[in-house]
Amino acid sequence: EKKVALELLTHTVEVATLFNGLTSHEMHILAEHAEVCYPEPGEVLAQLGTVIDWLGIVCAGHLQCLSEEGEKLFMIPAGGLVGEMCLLIQQKLSWEVCMSDKEVVMVVLPHQVIARMNTEHPDVAIQLMQ
Repeated sequence: EKKVALELLTHTVEVATLFNGLTSHEMHILAEHAEVCYPEPGEVLAQLGTVIDWLGIVCAGHLQCLSEEGEKLFMIPAGGLVGEMCLLIQQKLSWEVCMSDKEVVMVVLPHQVIARMNTEHPDVAIQLMQ
């Protein structure tokens, strides 16, 4: 799984640009802590009103974000992030994130790993949050 995570983080064009500036060794460290996620169609990945403790990177497909009433608000495409505001300011989600494509692939990183990267590589952290 770590090999797959590293491949997704470094070879998915939309995703690789998020990590410009990290060395190969640092990318390996991220991949060691990453989990590759293949959500099921319609699966709720993050519920409305929660603060999630991970950063999700969409590597393939897209995620659908819904209102409390189930109304489609927006989509997160490949290269998009889930949980960055929770990471920055502990903001609760104001929408639900549902998997909408048949083939969504995500890499999920625990906030502790991202926080360490923020301290060691603030330039990369800034890139992630833009």
